[in-house]
Amino acid sequence: MRQWNICKTFILADFVKLFVWLCLFLASAAPDSFAESTLQPVGAPPPGANSVFTIFSALDTAFMNYPAIARAKARRKAAQEGISLAATAFLPRLDLVYQENRASENGYFGTYLPLAPLPIVSGPPTSLKRRNFDSVWTCAGGAIFCWELVDFGLRSSQVKVARAEDAEAEAQTRLTRLDVAVAAADAFVGMIAAQQKVKAAAADVERMQVFSVAVHTLVDNQLRPGVDASRADAELALARDDLIAARQTLEVQRATFAEKLGLAGTFVAVDQGPFTTIPVIEKPPVLPPFQFHPLALLNESAIKTVEARQEVLKRSWYPHIFAQSVLQGRGGGFNPGGSLARQGYLPVIPNWAAGLTATFPVLDIFEIKAKQRIERAREQAARATLDETIQRLKGEGARARALIDGAEQLAANAPTFLKAARDTET
Repeated sequence: MRQWNICKTFILADFVKLFVWLCLFLASAAPDSFAESTLQPVGAPPPGANSVFTIFSALDTAFMNYPAIARAKARRKAAQEGISLAATAFLPRLDLVYQENRASENGYFGTYLPLAPLPIVSGPPTSLKRRNFDSVWTCAGGAIFCWELVDFGLRSSQVKVARAEDAEAEAQTRLTRLDVAVAAADAFVGMIAAQQKVKAAAADVERMQVFSVAVHTLVDNQLRPGVDASRADAELALARDDLIAARQTLEVQRATFAEKLGLAGTFVAVDQGPFTTIPVIEKPPVLPPFQFHPLALLNESAIKTVEARQEVLKRSWYPHIFAQSVLQGRGGGFNPGGSLARQGYLPVIPNWAAGLTATFPVLDIFEIKAKQRIERAREQAARATLDETIQRLKGEGARARALIDGAEQLAANAPTFLKAARDTET
């Protein structure tokens, strides 16, 4: 009877675990609407309503509380904001500038290359013989407008990169939800199996207690040798050890279940529902194509991100045409003839300018070609990763199918063992 209880527990636990894993795979591989309708049935108890969880409320609670999902959502939000950031490149640039200073009055004609951080001194010398450190007020202020009119698709390709990164973050979020769901469901089934082991171990202790009393009665009446009483006590002690180990496993599994729900350190329990009965054997559902698995979708989105970056590099070696305009005012402590002005701290001399500016980074071609080679290598690596993922998913699917078939056959033989155990007990 003890062996049958343990055998029954393992058969039920393995069958339920495989069935739940298969349902989670189907739900995660299907569109979001199918997953929500499968994992969130109408009438399911609200998450966190009490410490007793069904399989559905356990999944809802894990989705709500587990930190990995919150982290994935935050990264998805950052990727979405990256799209808005990339779109701002289409906006013009407007800078407002104003400066007020007091500086010496000496000027000099000449030119220097704009590499050294030297201040710019504008205007002719006030006097060739004048060499002093007297100072006057000067000021400048204005508005500078700049808008890139033509970029040959560079900014659009940068927005596409941001959208591809957003799609990759979304695929990562779906994969994270699948991982959290599998971990929570596995811990849920582990709780049920641990409870059944405790129940079987407690029944075995009760049976061994009855057996020990019977043997001691026979030994006391000198109908059995004394060694039989010692052996009966040893069997009872072994059964109690099994019960202690089963209870320890149950508490460890309870802590694991609470952690997978995002409720670590709290007391949780499970509503076993129909999971402790042998299910009706039905034909397993047909698995969807492995290309729709969240892990495969994540690898595909990584490939699209690399392709979008390659498009940016293709459009980087093109001219840029800018429309520019400036409205400024200047004020200085000297008049054009060199005489002292009344004031230099107000921008009383206005000027404006407008025009088109074209730039072409000729020698950037070498840097761009190197980056293109890097991105092509990354694309090859991403495609190889996708192929490896598909191979692994196909292998796991075949192994899962074999395990389900074996579990069905064991479940079909279970009634025979149950009848034999009951007849033996009778």
